[in-house]
Amino acid sequence: MHCTARHHCKFVVWTKAEGLIVDVPYDANFVRTTLVRIREFYFKHLLDGGR
Repeated sequence: MHCTARHHCKFVVWTKAEGLIVDVPYDANFVRTTLVRIREFYFKHLLDGGR
């Protein structure tokens, strides 16, 4: 949602027995804190090869 500037989406799970659709609102605070953690992990563990 962040990359496409959407304000909400639908999370869909389907099995042969049943289906479920959940409306998911965009949470800017969650994205902000999660992006910080992702960047830290990327630069610490992936970009430098774990040295």
